[in-house]
Amino acid sequence: MRSRTVVALLVGGIAMLGSCGRALQPVQGPAPLGISPPSAPSGTVGFAYSLALNATGGQPPYSWSVSSGAIPAGLTLDASSGVLSGVPTATGTSNFTVQAVDSSVPARTGSMPLTLVVNGQLTFSITSLPDAAVSVPYAATASVSGGNGPYTWSVVSGGLPPGLSLNGATGVISGTPTTAGGYGLGLKVTDSSNPRQTAQFFSGINVYPQLTITSTSLPDGVVGTSYNATLTATGGTGSYSWSISSGSLPDGISLDPNTGILSGTPATSGQANFVVQVTDTANSPQDPTLPLSINVTAQGANDRLMKGSYAFLLQGFDSGGAVAFAGIMEADGAGSINSGLLDINRSSGPQQNVEIDSGRFAINSDNRGTVTIRSALGSYTFCVAVNRDGSLAHFIEFDSAGPNVIRGNGIMKRRDTGSLLQPGWKGEYAFAFSGSTSTGHRSAMLGSFAASDKGAITAGLADSNSDGIVVEAATVHGASRYGFAATGRGELKLAVDGLGSVTGAVYFVSTNESFFVRTDAPGSDLLSGEIMRESGTPFSSSTLGGSTVLHVVGLSSNGSTTVGVGLVSFAASYSLLGSYDVNEGGRVSSQTISGGSYEVTSAEFGRGTMKFASNDFVFYLVDSAKAFVMDSSGRAVKTGMWEGQSASGSVLSESVGSFAAGSEADTNAKVAFVSGILTIAPAGDLARTADVNLPGNVLSVGQTQDSRLTAITQGRLRTAEGRTYYVISPTRIIEADMQSGKAAPKLVILDQ
Repeated sequence: MRSRTVVALLVGGIAMLGSCGRALQPVQGPAPLGISPPSAPSGTVGFAYSLALNATGGQPPYSWSVSSGAIPAGLTLDASSGVLSGVPTATGTSNFTVQAVDSSVPARTGSMPLTLVVNGQLTFSITSLPDAAVSVPYAATASVSGGNGPYTWSVVSGGLPPGLSLNGATGVISGTPTTAGGYGLGLKVTDSSNPRQTAQFFSGINVYPQLTITSTSLPDGVVGTSYNATLTATGGTGSYSWSISSGSLPDGISLDPNTGILSGTPATSGQANFVVQVTDTANSPQDPTLPLSINVTAQGANDRLMKGSYAFLLQGFDSGGAVAFAGIMEADGAGSINSGLLDINRSSGPQQNVEIDSGRFAINSDNRGTVTIRSALGSYTFCVAVNRDGSLAHFIEFDSAGPNVIRGNGIMKRRDTGSLLQPGWKGEYAFAFSGSTSTGHRSAMLGSFAASDKGAITAGLADSNSDGIVVEAATVHGASRYGFAATGRGELKLAVDGLGSVTGAVYFVSTNESFFVRTDAPGSDLLSGEIMRESGTPFSSSTLGGSTVLHVVGLSSNGSTTVGVGLVSFAASYSLLGSYDVNEGGRVSSQTISGGSYEVTSAEFGRGTMKFASNDFVFYLVDSAKAFVMDSSGRAVKTGMWEGQSASGSVLSESVGSFAAGSEADTNAKVAFVSGILTIAPAGDLARTADVNLPGNVLSVGQTQDSRLTAITQGRLRTAEGRTYYVISPTRIIEADMQSGKAAPKLVILDQ
């Protein structure tokens, strides 16, 4: 035992000595393990994650653990494989240290601090892109969430609207759109995660026309008189909401936010200033504003003009089809209508000899105004334009709602009180009736009859064109008759071979003129018009001469309207010369008349024919310088007149001053019915203020327009807008819509 101890001590002592007598250093422990990788890639919530940790420098197998900190929620570290894996459940940054222990004895260890960032899933955080407008600067960001920035955006399908671009580093779409339309678009975004994430977004950008308020001015109002004007706009989505953003409307007038209609009855005079705003329904709405004003004047500055007994005639349409009425009313010159009578016919049938029990009118300082008549049928409101002495007024129907809404135009004339003492006819009378068939097509009838002062109609001729069914020079025979009551209302029956009986109410204007409305039962052509006394009989072809203005309206081949107007001269050898302008449903043409012909075929009744270019008319003379005219064939059924042009009709300076204007159109409901005042200055400057009943019964009061007439050529004038004027005399002018593309043209009669 002792010897072993000595050996052990000896060995131990030798071990403590170094070579050459130096002391030996202590032996170090095992070297630490190496761990890789040195960093952890980022993860994404909801996406599988896996990171394999590796150890080097020891004796496998290794045992793995987290020695400090915590790994992201949803991940686990496999103790045997060193794989950190799982599906992260929350975003954030986790700092932790992993440790590996090998299998040697003594065991070797190693550790590595790691940072693991868990990002959210990369998605677009927008659901749509805002709408845009042409010429309006645009900026929108295709924002995203999740992932790891910085991001890169790109267009992967479709395309941006012209004028816009995408910033690939910021996701901002910006610029100024140049072209309206809908543009489908696919965007892609890529983040900077490792590995990278991508997301796509499919939507589009609607580019609307720039929203602009087009109502640059509003008509004046009159205290106590119904007011109606419509604010208008173009562009945007086409669906608008209207409001007053500052200022206030006149007392008694309100704004409908859905329609833009300003309506009511002004209560006080004065000027109201306000700012109107319109907003469209885009997801990024446009909302321009415009300052406007309404000037309200005192009532009835020129009521005195409308004094006496007036006969009136209206031709138009309601929801059921054609409508016509004629009547009389008594105006006191101070705003009141005291009495009157009315006959009306429509698709539902006639209502005859209806008493007008009251009414009101207001004639403003510019000779425009309103007339309202009341009867057992309800009330009818008209916008009127009165000539300078009150003897004549053009008018349009102007009811905005209710059972009496009619779209149409008409004429009022002051009656000759002297001849009213014993109203009646004696001599030859030409007539022109127009309207619609029971199926809504065009119909007309012209003729002449001889009447005695005892109520007999002894003879006559008539021509008819009912939707292309033509009856020529039919005999008006002895079963015809007429009769007037003391009021000047009468009844007329024309018995015509091939046409049967045409019966209606007549209203006496003077011994030279009466208004007529047919009152036969539904199923008959609904006709109305004028009856004029002939002078200068017997007629012959040689009695015609000089220059005339021919004006007609009818249906166009495309179902709209056609108007024709021209300067026609009756030359030697019964030939026609001149020029003729036509607008057929927007197709405008001018024809030179050369080689046309005319002939008076009935000396007693003034019937005749005239042909030029593609036109074939029958006419009935009122005198040698005036005649009623109608198509003698075809379904256009154009009707109108030719009127002799006075010597001063070719001098521009003679046709100056203010004219009462009214449309002459009973062809269909597609036209705009107009009344107003047109003022012509000596230099040819033209100023118009008009009241308009547009298709759809859209009412507008006081529309203004300034233009200029070009040099006159044989009584024919034009404006830059394309309207053409034909001067009959210094006090009477015909205006025609001759603008190319004007699909529903009309004629307007100007009387001074």
